[in-house]
Parts: sequence; C-alpha cells; structure tokens
Amino acid sequence: MAHDDVDSGGIRWVRGLLAGAVLGGIGWGPFTALIVGTSGNQAHLSAIIGPRMTLAVAVSSLCLALGVALIRARLQRTVAIALIVASASGWIVFGLLYLQNLVLR
Repeated sequence: MAHDDVDSGGIRWVRGLLAGAVLGGIGWGPFTALIVGTSGNQAHLSAIIGPRMTLAVAVSSLCLALGVALIRARLQRTVAIALIVASASGWIVFGLLYLQNLVLR
C-alpha cells in the first residue's frame, strides 16, 4: 500500500477523489439524463425546471452536508471526500450541458 497519499489526519485523498468521481458518474449520469432528457432525445432548458431539479438539489445538498459533517467529526474522512466530490461532479456536468444547450440554440 502506498503511503504517499495519506496525510497525518488519515485521509486517503487519491482514493477519496477516485471514489467520488466513480460515485458521481454512476449517480449523476442517469439522473442527468432523466432530468434534462425529453422524448426526442434532445436536451431542453425547459425540462430542467421542476420537481426533478428540486430532487437533484436535495440529494446533492444531503451528500455535501454529510461529507462536511464527517470531515468535521474526524470520522471516515476518505468517505467524506468521496461524497463531496460526487455531489460536486454532477453540477459540473449539469453546467456543461447547460452551456452546450445555450450554444446550440
């Protein structure tokens, strides 16, 4: 096991970032397609507004709050980093989809 990715607080940064990226991709990929996708496989900005978007905000806020709470409690910091990265990665993808939709109008 490589010890270069562990600091004195016990955080395995590399594992946390990679796990967060995987969780974000698995969780946000289908969720983004569900929120933005329409019947013609075209992304429309009007499809973003609604109860599905509220659900996306609630889930990502919950993951972010749980990650911050785990870091402050000094428990499972690697898991906390993964939760924070996973919740942020979806909004990066959402932002890119939004910009793509604006350009292709």
